[in-house]
Amino acid sequence: MSARVGEWMGNKLYIRCPECGDSNNHSHAHMALDFTRGTAHCFRCGYHRDLSLSELAEYDGYAISDQRPKFEDQLEGLRPHLAEVKGPVGVSGRFTLVQRKFTLKRADKVPAEIFESRDQHGKVIGFHGRISGKSKKSRTWGKRAFGYYGTSLTGRTIIRVVEGPYDVRYEEDVCTFGMPSSSHARALGLTPLILCPDGDVWTDREKFLAFFRPFMDSNVLLIEQLPDGLDPDEVPDNERAQIPWTIFLPVVTRLLRGQRQIGSNGWSH
Repeated sequence: MSARVGEWMGNKLYIRCPECGDSNNHSHAHMALDFTRGTAHCFRCGYHRDLSLSELAEYDGYAISDQRPKFEDQLEGLRPHLAEVKGPVGVSGRFTLVQRKFTLKRADKVPAEIFESRDQHGKVIGFHGRISGKSKKSRTWGKRAFGYYGTSLTGRTIIRVVEGPYDVRYEEDVCTFGMPSSSHARALGLTPLILCPDGDVWTDREKFLAFFRPFMDSNVLLIEQLPDGLDPDEVPDNERAQIPWTIFLPVVTRLLRGQRQIGSNGWSH
């Protein structure tokens, strides 16, 4: 996979790989900087690493500063489909919506739901849409940040982190619209966290590491383990296994060092 040097594809920026020198075509790049996952990966030589804090800081807010005209056009295109929203929907400052309803349902004739993507202070910086039905195709306008109830994440006494917007069931639930990144972890600061990934994380080593890696230095209290293949919105609270972070952290640390493997029913002991 390749793209033009400096081209954005979704949440990925393509640059030439410094590890392998990339191809002889100097206008093309094979290394993708993924600002959702916080990683850099070369599709030519396979080189892979986490993005540095300086790299993340340099491009933080790229979807707003670099793609603002495009985002405004897309927002205008969404307006006719927001018929069920009560109150005006407009752009103000850094795309703060006047209407703060969590789920923006499009007109009945359009089988999709639109979710606000907000930063930790409550400002809307994008939208995430998922088409209803078996395909579950999704698309993001602007930047993926957080989905949650309320007006802000600041000042919360506890936050439970889940992956998808449909998993946000309580006031303390906050979704990351997919796998969390180091940017998500930094934005949550020192707020006490409960991490509740989808059930498939426990049977896939790469997903397991991708989910927990960003939170190694966070203030995590508990891990909620779900049955294989189930999501948080499908499992009652009393059927979730709760694991203290103090017990869980050494396991993740060993896995990150490549010393342990995940078995079919979670991690090996």
